[in-house]
Amino acid sequence: MRNSPFPRMADWGNDLGERVESWRDVSISQVPDHTYLKPDLLPEYSNLLIGVGPNVEASMWTTLLAYSTASGRALSPFPGHPPISTLVVSRASTLQRMFQQLKLVHAKDTNDEYRDLAEKNLFFLRGADYVRSPGYLYSPTALGAIIEQMPPSCRLVVFLDGEFALTPSKTDKTADQRSFHILIENLNRQGIATMIFHRVGRGGAEPLLDLILPDGLNYYINLTASPSAPTEYGTGFNVFRQKTSTFDVGPSSFYFWHLIVDQELRFGWEIFNQSAESAKKLELFERREKVKQLLEAGIQQREIAKVLEVDAATVCRDVSRLKLKKPPATSTDQGWEDIPE
Repeated sequence: MRNSPFPRMADWGNDLGERVESWRDVSISQVPDHTYLKPDLLPEYSNLLIGVGPNVEASMWTTLLAYSTASGRALSPFPGHPPISTLVVSRASTLQRMFQQLKLVHAKDTNDEYRDLAEKNLFFLRGADYVRSPGYLYSPTALGAIIEQMPPSCRLVVFLDGEFALTPSKTDKTADQRSFHILIENLNRQGIATMIFHRVGRGGAEPLLDLILPDGLNYYINLTASPSAPTEYGTGFNVFRQKTSTFDVGPSSFYFWHLIVDQELRFGWEIFNQSAESAKKLELFERREKVKQLLEAGIQQREIAKVLEVDAATVCRDVSRLKLKKPPATSTDQGWEDIPE
């Protein structure tokens, strides 16, 4: 990765062409059409890094995304599209949970056409030794095996557990970040996009783009904890995403939730209410999260008050409130129920 945003002199011929061109020439010959695999979410032959933040359980959304890509089903707020042949790569334990959740998703979808498309177009790479070790996405052996077993019609590869697959073992001397870069570049050249789920810290997904993905068509999404998430029978989180173009009409931030009641899946999404009241609730939630973390670290309440620069009584109320259960979230947009069949 270059330190300067400008190409080196030796690269000018490759990066800029070998002549000076007007904007008219460039716009006619070099600006590509913006075509999507999933509209407003994933352009063709591009890479989407999804940073899963602390205290976020995103496995159901992951499952719904995989199902919708393979079937072409709309997953609000993103519209439907032609079905995409999708390969899911992960260690066995993560896939096992996806299989359990796919049963719920499959049962919820009453449209036989979508169900049939999902069955035909969703593939899994499982049971292989090379995806059982940390850092397998840096191993030339593992990457070569993934390429060899790629379905012929594959247009999208989903890596479910990036934090495991991209963290080299201390004993593995063969791990090399460049191998993963080469894989991604080769996939993109063949018209194959990637979607990488990676558990991250408070910085989110964006800083990782330059570290684990090559230059090119790369986008990011950050998933963060939500104060309104249901806790007993489901979960929810906030979604913050980078726009894929100036013509991207989908929301750049929204809240997703799901519930499982009597083995029946319910899910939906809603646009953030940007009112002052919502901002106050978010500030309150963030403070209580800090109180919770400091308590778990063994710090006394009086010391927590000093660290957060609030009254001791405020911390006392926060501690009491943390012991109460949060009510489940509601949404006017129920997944799939408002889509005509």
